[in-house]
Amino acid sequence: MAEFLGIEAEIPFAPAAGAINGPNVDSIIEHTRQVLRSPLTFSRWASATYKGGEGNEPKYGRAYYHNPLTEQTVNSLGLPSVSIDTMEQIYPDLEKEAEDRGKVIIPGVSAAAGDDPMHVLPEMAERLVAAGAKRIEVNYSCPNKIVEGGGREPILSHDLETMMEVDEEVIKRVGTDIWVVRKIAPLVGEKRELISLTAQYFAKAAGKIALSFNTIGGQSILTEYGELALHVPNNLGGLSGPATRLVGRDMLAAFRSLLPESVQIDSALGVYSGKEVFTRVDEMGANISSGVTVFLAK
Repeated sequence: MAEFLGIEAEIPFAPAAGAINGPNVDSIIEHTRQVLRSPLTFSRWASATYKGGEGNEPKYGRAYYHNPLTEQTVNSLGLPSVSIDTMEQIYPDLEKEAEDRGKVIIPGVSAAAGDDPMHVLPEMAERLVAAGAKRIEVNYSCPNKIVEGGGREPILSHDLETMMEVDEEVIKRVGTDIWVVRKIAPLVGEKRELISLTAQYFAKAAGKIALSFNTIGGQSILTEYGELALHVPNNLGGLSGPATRLVGRDMLAAFRSLLPESVQIDSALGVYSGKEVFTRVDEMGANISSGVTVFLAK
């Protein structure tokens, strides 16, 4: 039995934040209902952006790939999403369906390329809560927002000063009784020096706090045939999949050791099997795990 965001779950697993998303509302509703009909307690809908959009695939071509030989998954989907206007209209009915089944939906928001996070994230969070959400996710970590010329926008959670300013405004808008899952980037390489400072902030931040970790940004992989995996500029995307399980465990261990138990952790990166769920939750202290791989216990 796992406890996450004030709810007990018999199965400590949920869809990862990006598993149910995109610009097609009917698809989002159907996938959400599939999860609500399953044995899982938690579903997600992430992330809405301020204006919505098709993401990178229509413009560039292939933006998602899994190499079965290396067990690497890479994506540069670029936040295909509905707008916050659409989410706040559709969400209340889905929330009622979830409550009727004793389940929970965690809707999420993210800034798109060119958006000012200080403007859009607090407003969208406030509007979700006004629409009835008691638990939300705020994405500080999307690594795949392509700007003109093929470059990438800086990851917000790598800029601690700005992220903290945005986060404080989010809590000011939604209040301290709402669970807010902060989705941050894995801190690897030279960014490892930010682990301690990031943990110090969330250990003292106001409100009900949970963390989750996104993919590893700025990665380039090949297909099993030696070709570029993605068609986006420079073949760059966010890396996940079974090959990243050690990074996922490392982030969990580092933050769990530095944070009070009141700060909850959803460990998602590299989760690909029931055994890995057990490792993260029962052995390493995650509150829950999540992923995009569906696996069945036998």
